[in-house]
Amino acid sequence: MTGGPMAIGEGVGWRVAGYAVERLVPVEDSRITSVDVWLDYQRWCESGDMVPLAEAVFLEELDTVMREAGIGRQQVGAHVSYAHVGFAGSD
Repeated sequence: MTGGPMAIGEGVGWRVAGYAVERLVPVEDSRITSVDVWLDYQRWCESGDMVPLAEAVFLEELDTVMREAGIGRQQVGAHVSYAHVGFAGSD
């Protein structure tokens, strides 16, 4: 968009993708919740002296990153989880 204000969240996908590349790995028969990912993201930001995105913006961008990576999303009520993915270094 040229000449006007950016929409909330526009241009932040690279931050979420950077987090995902560094912290998320394929793990067969594993599932992580969006809450667990959000909490890990906050710790990741803190360790890198970064200000985390707002939760809603982060989770929206996370859905996009996961979908583009072909990672399955499951939602039961308000609970969202992602299949076959885990955290790097948590084995």
